[in-house]
Amino acid sequence: MNKKEVDSIVQCLLDADRGERWTKTQIQNRYQTQYSKDQIERIYHRYNYLLRKQENTAGQESRQNEKR
Repeated sequence: MNKKEVDSIVQCLLDADRGERWTKTQIQNRYQTQYSKDQIERIYHRYNYLLRKQENTAGQESRQNEKR
């Protein structure tokens, strides 16, 4: 599984989260029949990384808007 495949799965999770963070167990339950444990681990960590990055970007934008 390459980075592009992981990112496409993670993008689906980000689109479907509706403001609630996915737990590792929820991701395992959703993908356990399709992917190995190591692949699910990779998906989970990439999801968390991109989610934190997204939250930091949103926080920076709101701080910039407050300064204006």
